[in-house]
Order: sequence, then C-alpha cells, then structure tokens
Amino acid sequence: MFGKKLLILFLIVCGLIAPGSFKAMGTTYWISSANASSISFLTNMKVGLHRDHIRVVLVLDGPVKKESVSSRTGQGIISLEGVMPSPSLKKSYRLRNTYSKKWIREITVTYKPGKRTTVLIVMESTTLGTPHIFNLSSPSRVVIDYPVTGHPGKNAQDNAPSSRKQSHNGKAAVSSTPPSKTSPTIQTKPGNNGKVYIIPGKKLQEKKKETGTTSSPPPVAIESDYTLPIKTHRMRVVLDAGHGGKDCGTTSVNGYCEKDLVLDIVRRLGLLLSQDGRFHVFYTRTDDSFISLKDRTRIANRDHGDLFLSVHANADPDPSVRGIQTYLLTLHSKDKRAMALAKRENASLGAAGDLGAILLTLRINHKKKHSMELASSLDNALIGTLSSHYSGIRDFGIKHAPFYVIMGTSMPAVLTEVNFLSNRKDAALIAKGRYRQLVAEGLYRGIISYDRWVHPEKINRLASANLHQPE
Repeated sequence: MFGKKLLILFLIVCGLIAPGSFKAMGTTYWISSANASSISFLTNMKVGLHRDHIRVVLVLDGPVKKESVSSRTGQGIISLEGVMPSPSLKKSYRLRNTYSKKWIREITVTYKPGKRTTVLIVMESTTLGTPHIFNLSSPSRVVIDYPVTGHPGKNAQDNAPSSRKQSHNGKAAVSSTPPSKTSPTIQTKPGNNGKVYIIPGKKLQEKKKETGTTSSPPPVAIESDYTLPIKTHRMRVVLDAGHGGKDCGTTSVNGYCEKDLVLDIVRRLGLLLSQDGRFHVFYTRTDDSFISLKDRTRIANRDHGDLFLSVHANADPDPSVRGIQTYLLTLHSKDKRAMALAKRENASLGAAGDLGAILLTLRINHKKKHSMELASSLDNALIGTLSSHYSGIRDFGIKHAPFYVIMGTSMPAVLTEVNFLSNRKDAALIAKGRYRQLVAEGLYRGIISYDRWVHPEKINRLASANLHQPE
C-alpha cells in the first residue's frame, strides 16, 4: 500500500496524472475530454471565414468538454487534454484564402506525450479577441469562433435586399423593410382558395382537395443532434506475446530477452483495449510461460477472435539493420530474409516440420483481404506514432512469410516485428518503458483504424482507453 501511495505521489509531482499548465506567450485555452482518463483522436481540422468571426472546427472521434479558458494577448494556443492527433492529420495547416490570412496565417499541431495533450498553435496575423468555444455532436466537434471586424463582405451583406416591391416603372425595387416572420406573403396558384401548408424545412405544397377525412397531424420535428442507438459488435482481439518460458527468443545486444520485452508491450496494449468499450481482449499468455504454437492458434480459435496479433522483436546478421516490419501469411516468399526469419521463429517453438496438418484448416482466401487491411492499419499507425517522437525509425513495410503462429488461425492474423534487437539503437529504444508504451499506443490506434474499416457504424463512438501508464 505504501508503495502505491509513493508511486501516486511521484506521478503527481511529475505532472503525469493531473492536468498541467502549458505555459507559453499568448492566449491559452484548455479543452478537457469528458473523462480525464479517456482518449479521443483529432481526425480533421477546418477553418472558415464568416461575417463577424473566423471559425476553427476540430473534428474528433469522441466527445470533449471545455474545462477552463484563460485569455492573454498575443499568440493563440488551444490545448486539448486527453486527445491524440490522428496519424493522417497534418502537422501544419497554412491558410491560403486571402481574407482568412488577414487574421490567421497558420495552425500547427503538436502532441505532448507526457501530458497526453494535443496542442494547436494559432499563428495570428492580427491579434484576435477572446474566442467563443462550444461543442457539437454527430460527429464530435470542438468549434472555436474568433471575433473579427472589417470583413470585406460584411457591409454588403448587411445592406443586401431582404424583400422586393414593384417600382413606378414596373421594375423590381429594393425595399429596406424585412419580410414578416409571422405572416409571410405567399403567391398561390389559382383555384386553391389561397390555402397552403407550411412545413419548416420542406418545399411549399398546395393543399389537396378535402375528402371528408380527418387530416393527418403535422410531422414531429426531431432534433438534429439525436441519433438512434445502434447495437454494435465488440471486436474480439487476441494478443499473442512471442516466445516465453524456456524460450527466450532473441537476446538483445544489451542483454534483454525478446520474450520479456514483447510481453510488456502486449500487456500495455491489452490494457488500452480493455478500457475501450469497443473491444474484448484475449491473451495467449499473460506471464512468463511457454505456450506451443499449436496451443496459441487453438486459444485464438477457441475464443472466436475477430483478429489475431502476434508481437515479436526482430534480429538480423547485419547489426546496422533497424526498423519495423509487419508480416502476413503466405506459403511461399521470394524474400530470403523473411523466409529465414519465419524458419527461425517456427523452429524455436518446434514447428519446423511438415505443415500439412495445419494447411487443412487454412482459410487463406477468406481472411486475405481483412488481414491485408489489418496489416496496413497497424503498420501505418505504428510508424506514424513512433516517427512523431523519434527520428530514424525505418519502415520495412508489409512482408509475406509462412509463420506457423498466424497460419492456423481462422481469423485475420498479422505478426509485428518491433525493432531489431541486433541493432544497438533499436535495442536501447525498446529497453525504455516510454518507447514500449508508444509502441502499444501505435498498435492500439491501428486496431481502432481496422475496427472502423470493418464496422463503420462505430466511427462516432468514444474511445475510452487510458493511455496514462507509468514506465
């Protein structure tokens, strides 16, 4: 108990479990997620110029709420706590519209991993006033309206004709009197006795001839933010930490066993997924135990997984090789390095013999498309996450090899090789808890991307994973 209290005190002192104060010259605005431990993703950003304000719209995959606003003159800063930028989001948005650039030149996006905070720096051409911040839903959006003056079209719009009347010479003349909202003048066709139905949001229609039956009541207006509840499928994710027990796997140049490093990554990833209501998580192993390849595939099939992810660390005879690799199943590969790696992984767990028995249960054609989409989502998200924090991360892309562990599964299956333990830089990185946490977050984001592809009806649901983990 004392140890837990000491850890909590340490995290508070370090500012890891309480919202910090991002200090910078300029205006600072804090927007907090609905739950301090939840995580949402910033997927898009739009800027538009209106009559009396310039609007910045942030599109997210989960709701956030405004926590506090403090105003200072100078540069504008928008801080979104508990929000991560999507890998596809640009790091810099430079405004091209001539009139918009009069107030905002550029918006840059950065991520603070220690505080789990996305920071938007609004580079102002002219000092902007205090913005009005509010939320919209379906999809979740944060709207920031900066008041502006001197819009070139403002006066013209203010003096725009609101109604028309006939002049003495028969031509239309502008009237400054706006039309009445309570009793509008409507031009009707002859023969309908001047009666019309007025339905908000609909085109005006003539009243049908009376048939003696009671007329139907007017349609009920439904609020635009209301969405019907949809029963969605919780994706069943099977996580496989490579090796274990008597099988160390590859030993890094700094003395770490592959089995321990990948187990830590899988545990971190599993925690993120288990805190997200869209997923059920299953493991082939949760401790330092030896599980045969046959049992790993049996566990995955028994738990009726929707996807299978096996996490490993790589090695190569050339110590200069480093990076990330993602593997899909194939029976034959022209890539000698991939075939050698598959042979080594299979042999380490006693699967170097005839694969005929496994081939009987293969469903390659059934899961090929989904496995390719899963591999692409994982590879892109993992590289995007790591590259935003570390330089020199090389992506070897998606390879094909006959890995036993993904061969016998009846679901889309991918094997990820994280770093080369034979390379000193890669080995030093993966030995750090912060790096392994980022690997887990990258894989988590990849699984979310794949889930959206499989179940697009779940795009607007909140991701509730707690990304706040001690190293």
